[in-house]
Amino acid sequence: MGEIESESFEINGLGTCLSLFLLTLALELADKEKRLDSRFQARIILKNAFDAKDSVLKEQLIQQWAAIDLTVKNGMKNLLLKTLKSGVREAWHTSSQVIVEIASIEIPMNGWPDLIDHFLKNITMVENPASLKQAMIDTLAYVCQKVFPQNLEADQRVPSTTLVISALRQPEHYAMPLIVL
Repeated sequence: MGEIESESFEINGLGTCLSLFLLTLALELADKEKRLDSRFQARIILKNAFDAKDSVLKEQLIQQWAAIDLTVKNGMKNLLLKTLKSGVREAWHTSSQVIVEIASIEIPMNGWPDLIDHFLKNITMVENPASLKQAMIDTLAYVCQKVFPQNLEADQRVPSTTLVISALRQPEHYAMPLIVL
């Protein structure tokens, strides 16, 4: 069985249980008590549930996500954002990758309208720990790279760009992903 066929089988074989399966994986990823390797495996499966190299499969994954109940989607997104608060870089980086994939589906369809504001608020809050700010900056940078500026509203583009530039000017405080450069 080829790579594309196996990806399709893994996700499509779930049928009506997809939302429960994805929510369970998000819970696994967010659970601080779970081992990092278990959380990493949950991330791989989650990421594959939202992204594929094959354009036909990618469209199918987008349609499956669109069909999931809004309450389940919001619960998943909140769990993923909560995981960014982990002081463990591997945990928040793992969650960041899944957030980027969901954002790449939702933002072009005007979904997840508060995501960029969430990043901006958490980055600029003085009392937030440096690890949380770093997680937010990294995720914001990856979202901007994957989603493309034309899909962000004008009022989101300027603050996002300003924050990225500000972080680049203060390398002793935040490490920007080199991919953004």
